Amino acid sequence: MRAVVDAKVFFQALDKVSRVLRKSKYTPALGEAMIRFTGGRCVLTGTDFDTWLTAEIPAYGDDFAFVFHRTANVAKACRRFDGELTMELTESGEGRSRQLKLCMSCGNRAGEFHAFFPEDYPEMPEMEPEYAFSANAASLLDRINRVRYAAGSPDPKRLALESCVQFNGNRLFCLDGLRAAWDADK
Repeated sequence: MRAVVDAKVFFQALDKVSRVLRKSKYTPALGEAMIRFTGGRCVLTGTDFDTWLTAEIPAYGDDFAFVFHRTANVAKACRRFDGELTMELTESGEGRSRQLKLCMSCGNRAGEFHAFFPEDYPEMPEMEPEYAFSANAASLLDRINRVRYAAGSPDPKRLALESCVQFNGNRLFCLDGLRAAWDADK
């Protein structure tokens, strides 16, 4: 199985998806990123069971999937690639001794990595939104940046409401117990 992506675009997507990964001694694949090539796209997925991040980038080649083993190490290697990144996945062994090996090559650079089977990765739940709205992403980010100073830093000892940006109609606001900030869309 073989697929090709742009190395820089792949690294940027992997970097974004990796931000949500948390190590788990009970589910080793949970601390890793899943990569799925399908229909001319490469879909990267990361989760900690509470938050799911996905990124899609163009690709071509065969349809297959795998889960990185030691995603952080793979990301370090991907940082060095430039141009067309070729990924080749091979399976060896039978039964309990089945293994996946991933070969990534880009120009004269290459690396071999172990991989988990995609069946070991949790399925992303289908969720129906209770409310939906459309917004200009750049404008919304500007508004969030204007009020986020009043959102406290995330801390497991604090309530989530004390470290987030909240929406109410056309208003955004933050409150951490000491500071308050709000912005109304005009």
